[in-house]
Amino acid sequence: MNNFKKVSKDEFYKFIADYPNKDSLSTSTSTICEPPIRHYRDSSLKTEGEIGSADYFFDQEVARIVLDYMAPDGSFVSGPEYYEYKIRVF
Repeated sequence: MNNFKKVSKDEFYKFIADYPNKDSLSTSTSTICEPPIRHYRDSSLKTEGEIGSADYFFDQEVARIVLDYMAPDGSFVSGPEYYEYKIRVF
């Protein structure tokens, strides 16, 4: 699995805005886990995995947002203030 570092929301969106291969960048949201995760993938990155495999998917992931909706005290919130923004460390 790739290394990701937690960043602020502003740092995250600056990373996306400045990403060099914008034409190869796509997003998807995984809802089979809790909390859901929005993935940003670069299809131009080399991967050893077979198409459709987890290795293939994660080798191309460059950023993610963990769409958490639970406050530290366990209560549910309706805004993105508890989202976790992460970018890949190459």
